[in-house]
Amino acid sequence: PGAEGLRDTGPGAYLGGPWRQFARLTLAQPERWRGGLVLTQEPGESSPVLVAAAAQIHVNRLIRQVNLGDYTLQLGQGLLLARGLSFARGADPILGAKAPLPGLAPYLATNRGAALRGAAVEFARGPWQAIAFVSHQRLDATPTDAADSLWADPEAWTNLRRAGRYRTAAERARRGNL
Repeated sequence: PGAEGLRDTGPGAYLGGPWRQFARLTLAQPERWRGGLVLTQEPGESSPVLVAAAAQIHVNRLIRQVNLGDYTLQLGQGLLLARGLSFARGADPILGAKAPLPGLAPYLATNRGAALRGAAVEFARGPWQAIAFVSHQRLDATPTDAADSLWADPEAWTNLRRAGRYRTAAERARRGNL
């Protein structure tokens, strides 16, 4: 609905105000542990949404680190799992684009669909390194109407959403359906 959704009082009206808020808490003891959480509230949302929460513990030489919560992986030169490029501001156009460091890292940013959620452990011994991980994250989706679909499957879903905005009653109804 755009900005008109903030003024509308009908069924497509936004439930919250016109402001955008962001809060990040990060705590760390270097070389031992770090963690944090990220909350955002987009225009039209009635309350802040937890976007990311992560904890990373450095254990010993064999178990290099344990990550709980949101994390990212960069494996196989980016062909298996990748975080993508990030861009920084600056005068040099080449140095502004940087590839992420390989391996496992906690995720504390606002892009709601860019991380895995679960647990990961990084093992290392000499030149060898292995990462075991498990991830489970519910997605926002709309169930298909059997009358409007080519498939009569009641478990079919459409309109997978990664934006993570919950401004209207319909957007809230799609939250975590899949």
